Amino acid sequence: MAKEKIEIFRNAVNKLKEQKGYTNAYLAEKIANIPDGRMSNILSGKEAGQAAFTILSDIVFLYNLELED
Repeated sequence: MAKEKIEIFRNAVNKLKEQKGYTNAYLAEKIANIPDGRMSNILSGKEAGQAAFTILSDIVFLYNLELED
């Protein structure tokens, strides 16, 4: 269940990146305050733990993103 939620959040954040033209570096520094390499790992699926879930859910909440199943 958690991995499915992370994937849904990841898809929503990637869609935001495409629509707004945001980079991993922007999201990492301005939103999550983490290194951009780590944000890249989170959005590519290389990192999928509790921290990734928290970071993605924060971005989803801050931008009020719509989630698609």
